[in-house]
Amino acid sequence: MSDKKEDFEAIRQIYTVLVLHFMDGMTQQAIAGQLNLSTSKVNRLITQGRRLGMVRIDIESPFQRLVELEQRLTEIGQLAGSIVTPTVPGSAESTCSRWDAPRPTSCSRPCGMAT
Repeated sequence: MSDKKEDFEAIRQIYTVLVLHFMDGMTQQAIAGQLNLSTSKVNRLITQGRRLGMVRIDIESPFQRLVELEQRLTEIGQLAGSIVTPTVPGSAESTCSRWDAPRPTSCSRPCGMAT
């Protein structure tokens, strides 16, 4: 039973270090000072947490919809590639980029597919 308690305490310590480091943004040195551990021990706990699968990094893009649309356009249109950009309300430059928008007179560059 002692092994289970020690395992629980070790996992709990790893979890605490991971939260302080990845979620609270603390440095390994700051964590070591707060938890009364050596910096190398904190580093080992982070490494161990990664090996145990306790760390997962997800990167969410605010442009994910645009990336998915680019992929669909490329596939459906059998294109070598495509770039989709967001429009900015009131911006002549972004309005100029839209294929279905009339070309504004203030547009300083040629519009790709605008009529």
